[in-house]
Amino acid sequence: MKIAGIDIGGANLKFVLVRPRSASTSLPVDRSGLVDIQITNEFAFPFWTDHRELVAKLEQIHESLGSIDGLAVTMTAELADCFENKRQGVHYIVDAVESAFPKTVCRFYTTTGELIDAKLAKQNWALTAASNWHASAWYLFYQHQLRDGFLVDIGSTTCDIIPVQDGLPVSPGQTDFDRLRNRQLVYAGIGRTAVCSLIDSVQLASGEITIARELFATVADAMIWTNRLPPEPDSHRSADQRPLTRLACRSRLCRMLCVDDHDLQDEQVTAIAEQTYAALKMQIVTSLQSVVAEHSSLAKTFCLAGSGQALARSAIELVCSNQPDLKIVATPEEENIGQAIPAIAVAAKWLASVENWQ
Repeated sequence: MKIAGIDIGGANLKFVLVRPRSASTSLPVDRSGLVDIQITNEFAFPFWTDHRELVAKLEQIHESLGSIDGLAVTMTAELADCFENKRQGVHYIVDAVESAFPKTVCRFYTTTGELIDAKLAKQNWALTAASNWHASAWYLFYQHQLRDGFLVDIGSTTCDIIPVQDGLPVSPGQTDFDRLRNRQLVYAGIGRTAVCSLIDSVQLASGEITIARELFATVADAMIWTNRLPPEPDSHRSADQRPLTRLACRSRLCRMLCVDDHDLQDEQVTAIAEQTYAALKMQIVTSLQSVVAEHSSLAKTFCLAGSGQALARSAIELVCSNQPDLKIVATPEEENIGQAIPAIAVAAKWLASVENWQ
């Protein structure tokens, strides 16, 4: 049996192909032995501009996957502002999936931990929306045979801090509004977050200077300039649509102070980048402190996912520096596995339900 999983996000489409674990394989495998991971891939797909191309892009994914026995889907793209509301977004995405996979049995993950068909997904759109955090938490704790702790998943846009008890999120069925309120969702990440949303000013050797409140640069620029992320010369997912090279990142960071790149020294650009990173880290630390304190009875075990695992580890070690039982479990970042956890999770959930492996 081959099951595909797709995570339809607001900026990226991530998809995987998995099958039940075989004893004789050299394919990547989760540590629980639940699945062999045959394919992991990711496409940049800015939903707010490209949503009309969703069916065509999903058809391209379908072709690359080949013959499959089922498709499991999770989504967050329903929040994109190309839709009037989230209900419309969920309906649009469900219809697009069915159009691109007309002969495939498709199931949609909900924040109650269930896989449901298209009709129910649209009827229960509030549970279908923004469900990937629940899938990731279930999967990683199942994979590592852990019961209690926390998931910390930092991606390009958001950070999820999910308390887990008995292998499941403590509060299933939550909306993004609920999770923003209880600090389990931090709407900031290591990619698309605007610099001006994190800092008001920067401290330079010559004194403090306010920054431009404009989308001139993002956290990705700060991360690449300070060598916390590798450059992406072929990517144009930047504020000005230019490549994510160190030179272009430098230019965008300079623009935050309304100057050209030749007007600032490298150390001044580094100051902008470091203070941006510090502000992002502090937001995550503050929320992490709140969630851990509220769920203080849980083990201080943290499963990491996403492309920002180094930042997550740093924040956790700061918050839990006096915890002798601190345990941090990272997710392999090779072959996009760390970023593709939600897609792997929903596909694994399908296999778990089929084989009664829960």
